[in-house]
Amino acid sequence: METKEQLTILLNKYLERKCTIGEIRQLLNYFELPHNEKDLKAAIFHYFENTREENQNDSIKEELILQDVHAKLIAEISKHRPVPKIKQFRWYQISAAAAVILLLFSISIYLFLNNQNNQPQDISQNFKNDIKPGGNKAVLTLANGQQVMLTDVKNGQLAQQGNIVIHKTKDGLVVYQATSDAKSTTKTNSAITYNTISTPPGGQYQVILQDGSHVWLNAASSIKYPTVFAADIRKVEITGEAYFEVAHNASKPFLVISNGQTVQVLGTHFNINAYNNEQVVKTTLLEGSVRVSANKNIRLLKPGEQTRFTPDGDIKVSKVNLEETIAWKNGLFYFENTSLQNVMRQLSRWYDVEIDYEGKIPDRTFSGKIHRDLNLSEALALLKFTKLNLKIEGKKIVVTP
Repeated sequence: METKEQLTILLNKYLERKCTIGEIRQLLNYFELPHNEKDLKAAIFHYFENTREENQNDSIKEELILQDVHAKLIAEISKHRPVPKIKQFRWYQISAAAAVILLLFSISIYLFLNNQNNQPQDISQNFKNDIKPGGNKAVLTLANGQQVMLTDVKNGQLAQQGNIVIHKTKDGLVVYQATSDAKSTTKTNSAITYNTISTPPGGQYQVILQDGSHVWLNAASSIKYPTVFAADIRKVEITGEAYFEVAHNASKPFLVISNGQTVQVLGTHFNINAYNNEQVVKTTLLEGSVRVSANKNIRLLKPGEQTRFTPDGDIKVSKVNLEETIAWKNGLFYFENTSLQNVMRQLSRWYDVEIDYEGKIPDRTFSGKIHRDLNLSEALALLKFTKLNLKIEGKKIVVTP
């Protein structure tokens, strides 16, 4: 590579997803990044889709998947944010060779930006409006029908129902605690009273139930539960998505009712995704054991497995990526070959926006991680870089091919 003009042409080809494997090697050599043939092939195969046989090598043009990390680099560089922010976007099972290629991506994108414009521009300027990310928002409905807006109410005691005191603590958490003279169970179901916590689109919340079980609610979700559990069973109902860390009690099973299925545990960690606008109800086990039942079908889960309860009543079991499943709880969007429509449904729930597709829905999949504390324009910039046409119109994301 002899001239700056040739380098610019090659970087343009890279950004247009037209680089060959040989040109990737050229860039590696130009930036004096160490590599060998084995590592180079591993990295190329990791970052290219529709790869062909290895013996076809340099002459074949492969289409580069411009993952969200590349767009994030552009966004961060253009805003003069510190580079460590980029480290929040980690690849699933990334190899050492892939890391070499990623470093090359960082350098080439930076040089390309400088060649194009000496004054970097904020990508979010491509959007007329912007929307802040969701946060700790929820409504607590007490047994008497009184509603408490958890978003606005101060920390401290919220209410007392019988011998149970309800507290709001910091960081979006409601705790149910028995008073010193409270009994741990009730003798008859007639004595049981129920509360409900509901999160709106753009909301999330946590609750520690009377037995010590900890529940995280995702956006547009709810949980209905007794203020004090019955003597022989613990039962709650959810809509949307919730992550459970159930306190162990071998003599009192814990049941979760959700969209036609029942999950029974004694004490374990698991996640249920039961949104009405998703095609299946997914239950994922992280620790312990779980029994999932629906329409007389019963499946037992091992850690790392997930059931998919379909509309026809079938329950299928498969191994899954646990990090992807609970990413929402840890403040992330995690996409692993995720369809565009699935991505948009997740964004819709978290940013409280509608999705409008104009024309044919693009057949795209996405992989990578995005922090949920980004403004909507920043999140969309990651997708826009994959040559999607996206814009924000009020409370709506408009998607065109």
